[in-house]
Parts: sequence; C-alpha cells; structure tokens
Amino acid sequence: RERYRGTVIGIERDNLPIPNPDVETMIQKGDIIWVLGSQRMADSLIKGGILKDK
Repeated sequence: RERYRGTVIGIERDNLPIPNPDVETMIQKGDIIWVLGSQRMADSLIKGGILKDK
C-alpha cells in the first residue's frame, strides 16, 4: 500500500469474487486483482512486472 499508494479491494479467482481480502490472502497465478489507485500507480505496477496490462 505505501510503496505503490494503492489498495487491493478484491480478487477474482476461478470466476468467484473475493471482496476485501485480508493481509493473509495469497495471490495465486491466474487471479484477477481489483486495485483502487491512480493511473500512475497502475503504470508503476505494470512497469515493475507486478501486474500485466490486458
């Protein structure tokens, strides 16, 4: 949150939503991450290889 100034507000896994995941929720390959933040933050995550641009 502090590094990229964004918040994960949900995860979609196997076509099922996981709203407001807690800090112990592990992100798995194939998960779709719902992030609340600025375009600049999203660009930083993509550039850093953390997220893929669809």
